[in-house]
Amino acid sequence: MKATLSIFKIFYDKLPPLVPADIMLAMKKALEEFQSDDNADVADVENTMVKFGYQVWPWHKAHKEYLMKAEEQMGNHFLMPRLPKTMQEKYKKYSEYGMTHADLYSGRPALEYFTPEERAVLGGALVDARNDLDDYVDHQISSLDNEKYLQRVEELNQILADVKQKLDNLRAMADKEYDHPSLANEIRARVTGFEHGLCWLAPDLDKEQVDNAWEFFRGRRQDLARMRGINVPIQMEF
Repeated sequence: MKATLSIFKIFYDKLPPLVPADIMLAMKKALEEFQSDDNADVADVENTMVKFGYQVWPWHKAHKEYLMKAEEQMGNHFLMPRLPKTMQEKYKKYSEYGMTHADLYSGRPALEYFTPEERAVLGGALVDARNDLDDYVDHQISSLDNEKYLQRVEELNQILADVKQKLDNLRAMADKEYDHPSLANEIRARVTGFEHGLCWLAPDLDKEQVDNAWEFFRGRRQDLARMRGINVPIQMEF
């Protein structure tokens, strides 16, 4: 329960700029109520988070896209001043080998190039640089890129509407699956996983997986039907 509430708090604390005030207020109120309720149920918390996930996922997704683009274009600009002079030169050479700022987060290239002591310094610098980058992006989308950012949020809202329709269709498929209860449970579990991806309870929602889920489960049902036929004994008359 504590872990779920911790995720809920981070989910709320990391709301990007321009999320409507009424949504922010409702999230804050719900979080505080759960935090003060010793008898709060995990399922209720998760369902509440999913509800807010549908409301704020487009904002989080748009912000993430801006952040990734800014990191690609300006990551080094924010990181270099955070490094000691001795490491700045070494990092320049690291970049000349074709390694990017994003590669540092995977750790693999850095393991081969930097000493353990240098990687410790680099880790702290990356955290500080990421915070600087967050502030820069928040300023950009709140001012200069305001209109473009809001347009992207609206586009993502349309994408989310399509996702919701597909998830509703999957639920209907599960409800009509009388012959294979295990498959129905599998479908519902997949829908839950997709929805948890809207609110940080699972990896971020993958639109392509949602798009392919209907055909995947339709194929699974056909396979199960064939297997069921195999298990029926053949009656022979002599």
